[in-house]
Amino acid sequence: MTIWEMNVGAKLQTSNPALLLRDQEGIFRVSGPGGQVELYECVPNQSIGSITFVEKGPTRGNYLIEKLASRASDREPARARAAAA
Repeated sequence: MTIWEMNVGAKLQTSNPALLLRDQEGIFRVSGPGGQVELYECVPNQSIGSITFVEKGPTRGNYLIEKLASRASDREPARARAAAA
């Protein structure tokens, strides 16, 4: 059961993306402290179902998480948006 749900387009900073994304569903663009940018696919009861490397970006203090799509079925349009960002 999800206590809260991120809306598409919402951005949050955290030091622990696995904890923040627990029980969430959708596709998330995650920019890490080392500059790595990845797509996290989250499905109910699995936390993070898969992680795909997208690109190397600038370093930052915390993880920045942006929700790109609400469901895993929206994967391809979300990947296109992540690549364009």
